[in-house]
This record gives sequence, C-alpha cells and structure tokens, in this order.
Amino acid sequence: MTKQNIGIYYMIGYLIYNLVEHKPLKNVIVSFITEIVLLATYLLYLALNQNLYNFINYTFLGLKEFGTENILLEINPILFVAINIILYTLLIWMILFKKSKFKEKSLIIFSIMALPIVFPIMNKYHTEMAMIPTIMTLIIFIEKNFFEELTDSKIFNKFTIMFTLILSIISTCQLINNIKQINNYNCYDIYYGANVDKELKNNIDKILNYIKENESQGYEVKILSYKSNLYMNILKRNNGKMDLPFYGNLGIEGEDGLIEEIKNLKNTKILILKNDEYLFQESDKIREYIRDNYEKIGEIEEFDIYNID
Repeated sequence: MTKQNIGIYYMIGYLIYNLVEHKPLKNVIVSFITEIVLLATYLLYLALNQNLYNFINYTFLGLKEFGTENILLEINPILFVAINIILYTLLIWMILFKKSKFKEKSLIIFSIMALPIVFPIMNKYHTEMAMIPTIMTLIIFIEKNFFEELTDSKIFNKFTIMFTLILSIISTCQLINNIKQINNYNCYDIYYGANVDKELKNNIDKILNYIKENESQGYEVKILSYKSNLYMNILKRNNGKMDLPFYGNLGIEGEDGLIEEIKNLKNTKILILKNDEYLFQESDKIREYIRDNYEKIGEIEEFDIYNID
C-alpha cells in the first residue's frame, strides 16, 4: 500500500508459487479477493476524505516522468544481473539434480521477484533492499545443506549461547547510551527518541524562527526541497508537491504544473537548497526557474532565499 511496486512483485511471486507447487486455485482467488477488499476499503477512505484523485495522480499518473527522469546506475547493472543469474542457476541446479535438503521453492521465487526493486534507481540502497531476500535464501540453503548436523552438537550450542550473550551485552550498553542521549536532548516532541545532534537542532530552530518571523509580517514561507518535512512535521502542515519535488511525485502535470503553482504565489519567501550536486531526484527545471525569475534576497543554513511579490 505504501510502495506499490513491491506489492505487485509479491502478488506475481505468489501466483507463480501456487502454479509451481500446484496449489488449489482457491488459494490465489482468496488472496486476490482479500487484497481487493483491503484496497477498496482504502480507496473508499480516500474518497470520503476527498483525496482519491490526489492518490491516483501522485502515485500513478507521474510514473512516466518517474521512469524517464530517475534512471540512475550507481551499481554496474551487468554485474548485478550476472551475479544473480549465477547464484540462482547454482541454487536451482543443486535443488533439482543434486541431493539437497533445501525444499523452500517459495523463497527462491519471492527472492527473484524482489530483484526488479533496483529499477530504475539502481543505487546502493535499492540494490541492498532487492538482495535481502536472496541473501536470506542463500543463508537458509547453506544451513540446510552444510550446517544442520553441526547445529545439533553441544560445542555449537555452547558457542551460540556465548555469542548471543556477548551480543546482548553490547546491545544493552548501546541502548543505555542511546537513552542517556535522548534524556539529555531537548527536542521537539514529534522527534522524541530520534538521535538528533545539536547542529541539526540549531538548524531546525533557525528555520522555524525564520518561518514564524516572516509569517508574523504577512509572508508565506515555502521550502522547495525533500528536507521540507523536517520542519513541516513540527508545524503540523504541508505544502503539497513542494515538500517533495521529486520526478514522478508531481502528478500528471509534472514540473510545468508545479511551476504554474509557483507563478501564482504572492507575498512568499521560497527556499531552495544551495548545493545541487546530490539532488538527483529533485527537479532541476523548477529550481532553475526560480533562480532565473525571482530575486535572491539572502541565505539561511543550507538554503537560498528568493522573494516572490
């Protein structure tokens, strides 16, 4: 529901698993009906709160822009594909033609279906997320075939107890340290429990004070950046598309639609990030439009300030 492509890949994997295992068709039907009922309930909730169009617009109607503008290959795609072909070929070969105690076909199917998560943004984060099911499958495969007898030995059990005890002590010490940091840190309630350093706290204070001072003078303040929610969460408000101006998040109107919204702003101070180097998913066109058409009146923290009369 919150990341639709994972849900789609899962349902395809579930269908393939049931076909491979010759499961009764009613299993698939019941699962799909359950999904449809839950989805229909959610869509009804959105409709009653007048958010159904926004859900469809921001989730699906911007997919073309998302797919064409967000292509990133930080990881070598050929190497990624090659490694996975080798891994799964070996797994399936050993299961089908060799004596293997590994019988969990579902793990192989679901781990293969998780691999498309890396596209179109093939960076470290998406690659790691896509590979987690594969790593789990390999660990279970190795344990079933090579370590199952070892795990029954007394020596292994003693080692496991000792290792678990050491990890528990380390975790407890880390937990105590985190609790001390939280109790020594006076943060906004919404971020209670987060490990926020003094530098970030000062950053938040300065931006919030700037927003409040300008609003008291009759100006609106908009932060056109993915960092916007860091501050908007505390103020309990949002500025729609401006809080996350990523390609694919701007609906069917895309970048031009958001530019039109900016043109209609009055008495507004708009903040954009100074450094464009790491803004892969944020719209360059929108930031350039602001720089070319409005006056820069100052800076605050990592933001440039532009005035819209």
